[in-house]
Amino acid sequence: MDHGQVLIYRFVVSPLRSNCYLVVCADTKEAVIVDPGDDSQELRKQIQKSAVTVRYLLATHGHLDHLLGASLWKKDTGAAFLMSEKDWAMAQEAHHHALLYGWKAASVPEPNGFIGDGDEIAFGRQKVSVWETPGHSPGHLCFVVGRSPVHLFSGDLIFAGSVGRTDFPGGDPAEMERSLKRVIGSLPDDCIIHPGHGPETTVGNERLSNSFLRF
Repeated sequence: MDHGQVLIYRFVVSPLRSNCYLVVCADTKEAVIVDPGDDSQELRKQIQKSAVTVRYLLATHGHLDHLLGASLWKKDTGAAFLMSEKDWAMAQEAHHHALLYGWKAASVPEPNGFIGDGDEIAFGRQKVSVWETPGHSPGHLCFVVGRSPVHLFSGDLIFAGSVGRTDFPGGDPAEMERSLKRVIGSLPDDCIIHPGHGPETTVGNERLSNSFLRF
């Protein structure tokens, strides 16, 4: 999908059907992959078709379906892998948890660096702003890209009509509420939300219709 100077492509990956995104600076063809959850022939074809250079692999959090493809994509693209240090211990166990789903995957590679609130990651003429949004997991991150419109890669914080679970180990309902208030209260109505599962939505739509946001 063409979003002005940012091109965004969504791929559904992994046995848990998580969203993986290729985010491209249209001017320079440099790109990031958000939530490299698994292999994807469609993503591989898009990278080749668009002739992009993937600079970074960014994980919103440490759950298996959002980063178990990091090893193969790092090998294929040479991109640096970045995530929150607060979820690193969880990520190291992800390939073991995958076996419960009959899913054999390589272990998560050592990150090239850890990122947190206020960090900015440049790719081409674009940048990713990092927001810490704990609740679903201790180190959950959201990524904000672009200006008109703004794009929020929300991981498992917020979905179309729903929000992330807090009953997994490390989940915290109070932290989740604070993170949701921060995101919904800070971003404009026309901000496009690209969630970790399901279709895209907007901040305005969720303010009006998401029953989980009745604070």
